[in-house]
Order: sequence, then C-alpha cells, then structure tokens
Amino acid sequence: MRTPLQAERAVRGGPGSFHVPASVAGRMCVRGTAGGQRRLFHLDVGGVRMVADRARTLARLTGAGVDVRQVAAGMASLVAPAHPLDQLTMFEGVHALAPGQAMDVDGAGRGTVRAW
Repeated sequence: MRTPLQAERAVRGGPGSFHVPASVAGRMCVRGTAGGQRRLFHLDVGGVRMVADRARTLARLTGAGVDVRQVAAGMASLVAPAHPLDQLTMFEGVHALAPGQAMDVDGAGRGTVRAW
C-alpha cells in the first residue's frame, strides 16, 4: 500500500463493525463506522492531532478537564443530543468524529476531518 486511503478501500463493503486505522509513510487515516456504533475522538496537543476510540483515554493522557457545561446538558436530557452537539464530549477540548467521518493526520501531526 502506498497511501492510507488504499487500506480504507481494501476493507470497504466488508461485513462487521470496526475501526479502520492505517499508517503509511508517516501519514495516518482512521475512521469509525457509518452509523456511529464505533465512534472516534480527537484532540489537538501542541499542534499534533491525537485520535482514540474513547474520549476518556484522551482526557487522561492529556490532563483535559471535565466540561461541566456538557455534563449538565447531558443530565438535563433523556436522549442523545442532535448534530452538531453530538460531536462534543464531557471533556474539555476532546471532540467526537461524526458517523461517516474519518480523520487524516499528515506527517507533521496536523489532522483533517473528511467524509469517507
């Protein structure tokens, strides 16, 4: 494979529900599922984009604090928030990728969100 996108194409249409991470020549691409069953979260740390399958993991690794506004909003509602509020998390600076989105990270650590 010459690009991370080739790895993405290789698994397209396959059965199952999974994350697709690929790293080729210093570039990375990672995506969750189209329906949002496998979410991904991201955070910028000193100009480098970090991606994980749990917001809590990024918060612990970076020392991100709890966003009390999001916790309060979550407690006030019995249903999941609608887009674009569903991309927020209860941790400061940690964001969720929307279903059907991927994160591309270049060799310098800069992240770009795109549809897949």
